Amino acid sequence: MKVRAFLFVFAFSTCMVGQQPVSDFVLNTSKPYVYVQFDHVGPRKHLHEGEGEVGLWLRIVNNCRVPIKVPTFGLATGDPGVGVLDEVVPDSLTTSVSAEPDELNPSAGGASASSSHPQGYSAEVFSMTRVLPGKDLLFSVPINHVSDNWFMRVRFVLDVDKPSVGTGPYTYLNFFKTQIPPGALADAVAKPSSRESTLLHESGHVDPPKPQ
Repeated sequence: MKVRAFLFVFAFSTCMVGQQPVSDFVLNTSKPYVYVQFDHVGPRKHLHEGEGEVGLWLRIVNNCRVPIKVPTFGLATGDPGVGVLDEVVPDSLTTSVSAEPDELNPSAGGASASSSHPQGYSAEVFSMTRVLPGKDLLFSVPINHVSDNWFMRVRFVLDVDKPSVGTGPYTYLNFFKTQIPPGALADAVAKPSSRESTLLHESGHVDPPKPQ
């Protein structure tokens, strides 16, 4: 019995000595290892009728040293980036009683707090787009995929186990309306339908309208 215990401890110690701690797994320690970053609010071509002309442009940032894969679909609109599968999830921490109207203009593709719950993007057939360490993936969704009553989430998988790429396990990334700078929302209301409208980026710089 003592011999078996000794062999177990020896094997465990050998295993631990052979493992090197991954102290630099996260590239930028001030950020999560993968996260959704706001890019801008601006014009986008709708994929379905009734989506409106204003979109929320985001980036999935891979902030770790392992590649990730994201479920995506192709775009036929000519807009930059890719289509990303997303879910619109009711926020259990909010209440619908005496809800104030949403800041966004419904005609711009936005939604009031009393508007119907929008559907996220889903597809029976999709691809898995690989995002390398330190890189990001640009995508957009209708502006009403986030509101005071619901938030949006996307998923990814660490690209370390080939059989799990299509089936998971997945990690979910949430994005809330509060993560959108107030100035960007104000800009969407001011210019709800113009595809030449000014784009307000997270960095604070402004893209001028395109020349006619």
